[in-house]
Amino acid sequence: MMSLKILLADDSRTIRELTSHVLEQLGHTVKTVTDGVDVIRFIEAFPLPDLLITDYDMPRMDGLEVLRHIRTNERFKLLRVIVYTTNDYPEFKSVVEALGGVLVNPKTAYNLLAAVDAIDKKLEKERR
Repeated sequence: MMSLKILLADDSRTIRELTSHVLEQLGHTVKTVTDGVDVIRFIEAFPLPDLLITDYDMPRMDGLEVLRHIRTNERFKLLRVIVYTTNDYPEFKSVVEALGGVLVNPKTAYNLLAAVDAIDKKLEKERR
């Protein structure tokens, strides 16, 4: 398993802290921001992370708006994105996947960690 550079966006401080702690325990480097506007500022100002994990429901710019913005910019088009939400919107899943994202319902931490692990394995294979 590689050590991924992950950008985590969630407006809930508790979720940010718990999720980043678990990911760091697994050996990943995690930076956190509080909403979609901060995601865009971060990826425009710093080297791209390996993975963006974003909550869907955030103020100012939600996770889907972030994903759409990323996919319209050539520089960011290969950025791996996981969008998570506890709401089960069937039409939302197809939109996220059409934009090259992965939609996860994090009712258990396992769902999110399994998605991170799958992306980690894909990136490791590509880098060989």
